[in-house]
Amino acid sequence: AVDAVILFCDFGEQQRVFLFPVLLAEEGLVVRPLGEGDFEQRGFGVGAQPVSVDEASIAHIAGAKVIRKGDFVGVVAEREWDAVKAARDLKVVWREGPDLGTNATVYERMRKDKTVDTQIASKGDPAGMMQKAAFVRGASYFCPYQAHVPFAPNCALADPTGEQLVIRSSTQDVYSSRKQVADILGIAPEKVRLQYFEGSGTFGRSCYEDATQAAAIMATATGKPVRVQYMRWDEHGWDNYGPAHLAEVRAGVDEQGNIIAYEYDGWQHGWTITSTVSDSARAKPGEERASGSGSITVNPISTGSMYKIANRKVTSHAVPMVNYLRGAALRSPLDLSFAFASEQTMDELATALKMDPLEFRRRNIGDERWLDVLNAAAKAANWRPKVMGAYLSSAEVVTGRGIALGTHHVS
Repeated sequence: AVDAVILFCDFGEQQRVFLFPVLLAEEGLVVRPLGEGDFEQRGFGVGAQPVSVDEASIAHIAGAKVIRKGDFVGVVAEREWDAVKAARDLKVVWREGPDLGTNATVYERMRKDKTVDTQIASKGDPAGMMQKAAFVRGASYFCPYQAHVPFAPNCALADPTGEQLVIRSSTQDVYSSRKQVADILGIAPEKVRLQYFEGSGTFGRSCYEDATQAAAIMATATGKPVRVQYMRWDEHGWDNYGPAHLAEVRAGVDEQGNIIAYEYDGWQHGWTITSTVSDSARAKPGEERASGSGSITVNPISTGSMYKIANRKVTSHAVPMVNYLRGAALRSPLDLSFAFASEQTMDELATALKMDPLEFRRRNIGDERWLDVLNAAAKAANWRPKVMGAYLSSAEVVTGRGIALGTHHVS
């Protein structure tokens, strides 16, 4: 049913009447396991699998209904608060999943897992030249998962009452989203229409497809318009995460400050473009993106390629994503991790040489385009040369400046 809101506005000498159509929709929520602090995400490839669902457990909430499709569990009610109570009170026994571990253990697990190794770069004899270097610096870098955590949880509204299933959501790709919804429902894409509505900003893939698909499933099941507004624990607890990364970097310089050896080993899993709702509705996990797409290999550019290094070795150790947090693109995926680990090593070398970090990079740049970018950034920042590490402080609040190079993974 469609109702309307009439808004009367008085602009002094002029008056205007605005008519806003309002779609009267039921409220839907996705039901998933809740652990301590309301967060209990299951690993990719495992998901949330219901063993039993007691629909009678929400009989006390008038009009509340349970929606099932595969492993997907949701509730629908006429009022939002009733939907919230139904999602809270519905008794579901969930299949136990393997322990995901903690931030403290994930990197060691990556190191121990069976990996698909790719030689990104290999020239010269970096191990041998390390022995001849005046200074060698290296370290392990632990780059954590990054959640999207938008300011507001995602929301979508689906209306099945016309000739098409019309969905309003903040998807970033209406055509891809339409196809995904059609595949889940088993209907032709022409039967689905996606309309973009402004939502909270997303740098990558937050849960906008999850909300879109959940609303589509619930609206199709009820035959009525359904609005799905994610709760905070849905959005944060079951987010798609920018993958974690473990890097081991070593580099050596001669007494003149020239980089003569460089080694980079990186461990990381990839990501998927399917949603948790899609996996649940199909009762099977989506596919991790293939290594051939470059999505789960170390960036060959940000790992020393801009410098004149005759002896360089870069190795990517791709970890299968099964039972890790669900990885998804978070603007320029993993590139920040690659560049940070590599460029931090450059700063360590500049410190050992007691050189200005900008001058150290200028001395070793091997590509004029990179040098032009570096010089432009230094000029814009009004860079003033300082010996790296000369102003260390143990104060609680410190200030400083730094400079580094890096880019998105492009072939």
